[in-house]
Amino acid sequence: MADQGYAAGAGAGPAASVASETAARRLAYALVHRPYQRGRPASDWVVPRAMVKRFLLSLDSASAAEAAAAHELGFVGAVTTNPLLVAREGLRPLDALRRILDACDCPVFYQPTAPEMKDAATEIQEALELRPGRVIAKLPARADFFGLAARLAGGGIMCAATAVYSPGQALVAAAAGCSWVIPYVDRARRLRPEETDVVAQLSEVLRAVPERPAVLAASIKSVQQAVDAFRAGADAVTVPLPLLRELPEHPLTESAIEQFQAATRANVM
Repeated sequence: MADQGYAAGAGAGPAASVASETAARRLAYALVHRPYQRGRPASDWVVPRAMVKRFLLSLDSASAAEAAAAHELGFVGAVTTNPLLVAREGLRPLDALRRILDACDCPVFYQPTAPEMKDAATEIQEALELRPGRVIAKLPARADFFGLAARLAGGGIMCAATAVYSPGQALVAAAAGCSWVIPYVDRARRLRPEETDVVAQLSEVLRAVPERPAVLAASIKSVQQAVDAFRAGADAVTVPLPLLRELPEHPLTESAIEQFQAATRANVM
């Protein structure tokens, strides 16, 4: 259901020119959201890397310009927002979301900004209606929001529990039907330096959960933190645009390319 909605909102132009891309995205979108693949254990899936690589890396931003730039990179699978990032844009929250949705064709994790549960539920419903199938409800890991997540997930809406710091919260997120749990890696490291890596804690307990939520690591401040998150068991990471641009870079790669180019020039001459 959700993958069809996403495909319907993705891309434009003649159907023939986008058919293969749309099919690939639909398959990747369905596969990455594992809780909705009922009855199929993750160990049974054989997923081509080309189909899922878009969903390993997401942009953490509420800027439409950054969403467009990330989309142009070609390897960014989603956008995550939060109320702080939205506030920096100086726009009404739903206006900021609308601009992001217009700037790219990937899923967007939207977190309501309203402080009261009733208002937050209304806001998230309005957000979901902007682009059916492309907006993922991103809700704080708190009892009342878990109740909202359970109601939304029961209706087929993709949900993510955010600010997840404990295995207990991860288990409740799974029970509520959340597709994702989002721990804050750098914040946890700074505020709880004596504890085990938060991603490792969540990944360990969720391994025992049938149709487990995926772990999307956020609050990533460096390339090394992103890599370490995957080593600890994260399924995906969301990072700022500068880190997305930094991830592919390495000085030895540049020096190798320079040597290749120099050899080519010498041979031509």
